[in-house]
Amino acid sequence: MRTSIVTGADPVIVAATAARLAIASAADHRQTLIVDLDPVEIPLSRTFRERAEPGTTDALARAFTWREVARPVGSSDGLPITLLPAGTERQDFVSGTERQELMDSFTRLRATYELTIVAAPPGQMAVAGTLVDASPVILTATV
Repeated sequence: MRTSIVTGADPVIVAATAARLAIASAADHRQTLIVDLDPVEIPLSRTFRERAEPGTTDALARAFTWREVARPVGSSDGLPITLLPAGTERQDFVSGTERQELMDSFTRLRATYELTIVAAPPGQMAVAGTLVDASPVILTATV
């Protein structure tokens, strides 16, 4: 599966880079999943003008399923992009066997897409790595 993680200190640049990658992929007729891991700044939700809740953090806490939080965001433009918005600020994530079942269900969801892009602030890289292990990382920076 094709995956990548976009990260950097500026959430607006991270979101813009991830969104542009998703749009380019979708314009090439690839089913694209884009995941926001920043529930504080909610940059991707703002970029796509979508509400941030429920979202990824809510799915990680098993308050919602992955499919319940997934939203098509490019359909009005004919682009096959699905957004997993950031969700609410929370820390009550599941662990143990529940966590493994959750990650397995995310892997099944991700398998239905040709490209998965995770936009993550530097503090969420561990979570990003569990969602899309051993993925190339795109580090954004401003000069």
